[in-house]
Amino acid sequence: MKNSKPPFETTTLWDFPTQNYGDKPHGDNKYRGVTPAFVIWNLLQRYTKEGNLVVDPMCGSGTTIDVCKEEGRTRYHSKRC
Repeated sequence: MKNSKPPFETTTLWDFPTQNYGDKPHGDNKYRGVTPAFVIWNLLQRYTKEGNLVVDPMCGSGTTIDVCKEEGRTRYHSKRC
């Protein structure tokens, strides 16, 4: 199946109705403070380029790490995911 990416949001109102996009889960959906993968994807598209380092010092559900892997960003996390 195809990995459908969310549309790039150009406004300040972001509506992401689900936790994941595509067929692959991003992060642990059971984590209490999980961030929708769409939000992380949008931020990566805005502020990073492929190969850039993304630091996630808390790494709660692991969503940022999963999206970074897909988008070709180097990642560093200090909390065990």
